[in-house]
Amino acid sequence: MRGLILIALSVLLQGCAGLGLGSSNDLLDLERQAQQAYAKGNYARSSEYYGKLATRMPTDADTRYRLANSLAREGNHGLAIQTYREALLRDPQHAGAWYNLMQLQAQELTLTAMEARRYLDRKNPGAQSALKRAEQLIEVFDEHVPASTE
Repeated sequence: MRGLILIALSVLLQGCAGLGLGSSNDLLDLERQAQQAYAKGNYARSSEYYGKLATRMPTDADTRYRLANSLAREGNHGLAIQTYREALLRDPQHAGAWYNLMQLQAQELTLTAMEARRYLDRKNPGAQSALKRAEQLIEVFDEHVPASTE
């Protein structure tokens, strides 16, 4: 189904060939390369290919979702969060993007709370509210946040 959508988009883009958007074969090739790189665990390469696809298909939410997944696996959480949001701007009903965005934000929140707990001086009265919040967040999120995205 995804291939058919890419072909349909490519046919529409043929009229825009002068803009350098590429042919359907180019898009299918990029997607195949991105999927293969992701399957092999080469997330940096996968991100590169999905990034090129996203540039050529500026309205496609699913490409950004896949790019965000690659970025998250690569460890680039900030850019992955931004890219999930870009996918959701294009398709607010994209449940996978919502799920992975929440998972990644929960992971980041848990890590921040753990860092606060590690570095703040418990004897400092000014740190008590931050430490209390860190403990609450760790209690809520630490058990429920898997280490990877879908």
